[in-house]
Amino acid sequence: MGQEKGWIIDAHVEGSTATLWIKTVDDRILKVRDVYSPSFYIAPKTLDDGERIASQLIEHPHVTRVEWEEKYVTLESQEKRRLLHIILDSTKAYRKLKESLSKYAKEYYNTSLLHIQKYVFENLKIAPTCKVELEKGEDSFLKHIRLLDDEWEIFPPPLKTLYFKVNLEGYTYNINKPIKSIEAEIGEHVKTISGEEKDVLEELSNLIIENDPDIIVCPECETTIEHIHSRANLLGLKFIIGREYAEERKPYWVKGRTILDQNFMEEFGLAGLLERCRFSLLPAKIACRWSANRIIDSRICYELTNMGYAIPETRGKYEYVRSLGNVSKEIRVEL
Repeated sequence: MGQEKGWIIDAHVEGSTATLWIKTVDDRILKVRDVYSPSFYIAPKTLDDGERIASQLIEHPHVTRVEWEEKYVTLESQEKRRLLHIILDSTKAYRKLKESLSKYAKEYYNTSLLHIQKYVFENLKIAPTCKVELEKGEDSFLKHIRLLDDEWEIFPPPLKTLYFKVNLEGYTYNINKPIKSIEAEIGEHVKTISGEEKDVLEELSNLIIENDPDIIVCPECETTIEHIHSRANLLGLKFIIGREYAEERKPYWVKGRTILDQNFMEEFGLAGLLERCRFSLLPAKIACRWSANRIIDSRICYELTNMGYAIPETRGKYEYVRSLGNVSKEIRVEL
């Protein structure tokens, strides 16, 4: 069907399919699908438990393969550990199956990674926002994709950005507070949308459809988008802010576009967003919300995965705020 060149502007996983949104060099949007088979590793409590799990899961309707693999499980380990690798046909049965194996499992691995991380780390191996060359096969499924080096290009990808601000009756968001007007800006075009609330929301929706932005920026973006959807529902409107409809109403699930908070854009800009995505191998909608520590952690997990490690399950350890003096004292005590 011919090769295309462009930038990966969004990626997400649903069920057994990973979807990539590509902004082509000639300013078109491609939606490309790829097969995704979710999996995780477990260390059985005993070898007999492992064999029992393997034999039972052969008949499971959503398990496509169960096999023993050797993986490093700690940074200190010199030898790999034998783990049971369980591969499913979809994300739908993933959590329930994991929970059902708890009485046999001593440790879980790779279960703390997001599905989109697993797909990018193990299958795609190309960071979102990178420039690629690809070829589509039947039904828009990905046939081939390779990374193109754009590290020395002066200008960032030609992503189109829409800025808007919602004006309410009052200063705090509340589902009972109607939207009075919206100030929007895309390129050099600035527009104030006012009038009846239903007309204001419909005009904003039309503005998004007509201009087809790749990035949408607004103050307090999560709260703002949630309020817009809530008000639209009350008015009987089907407001779609992504490039296609999504059941979830949070910006995290906006498909084909990225919703950014205005504070993030003012502090980091587009260059900062691209750096976060390419370093962490995360889609922009996640990279813009994660802390620096989680961004670094994502990159470490990617590198370890490629080195033959299985990633231990997160224990949920939290650090409280301490002074530098207290941290120094604790370090000296540990030493």
